[in-house]
Amino acid sequence: MTLIATILAATATLPVFKGFEAPRYQQHDALILRFVNEFNSNPALWAGCSTGQRGSVRKLDPALVKAHMIQETGGSDPISRASWAIDPLQVNVPGDWNRYKAYLGLTKPRHRNEGSRETNIRAGIKYLARKGFGCSGQPALNSPESKFDGWNPALQRYNGRKDSATGGKPYCEVYADKIHKRKGEPGKHVPIQIKK
Repeated sequence: MTLIATILAATATLPVFKGFEAPRYQQHDALILRFVNEFNSNPALWAGCSTGQRGSVRKLDPALVKAHMIQETGGSDPISRASWAIDPLQVNVPGDWNRYKAYLGLTKPRHRNEGSRETNIRAGIKYLARKGFGCSGQPALNSPESKFDGWNPALQRYNGRKDSATGGKPYCEVYADKIHKRKGEPGKHVPIQIKK
């Protein structure tokens, strides 16, 4: 990381989203800023893509990552609170494992909230970037012709649920819409719940 990038990362701030003002929702801000800065400096490494594929990867906004974390584990129930502390992007959950997650530095978990907070957040950002290239989450190099489709398709694939939700839209679309809306309108409360 360059000196200028380090200074910018150290002085940058993330929005405090309405309805999520409690201090615990701000506790990952420094890590988000650091990891997103590292991602934007070298997206090929994080997405597992070639130099040619790198050109299609769009810059990642740290506010999107924070809004995504809130969607995944921003609830007030005990499971959400425990997950927020260790695995806020829910990338390392038993029953949701695939072999490509080993490329992210993860080990197949036996229980929720295994691994370290830093490892899980880094892995969640990598996995989201890889989902931008396709549903499997594998390194983009494995499909040399693939291009990055954008952060919205990446979020939809990250969740992947196709069952019907609000207004008949697929659950994964409503999920991604909520994250984008929260990011775009931090002063407006965007609840986590998705109605079916």
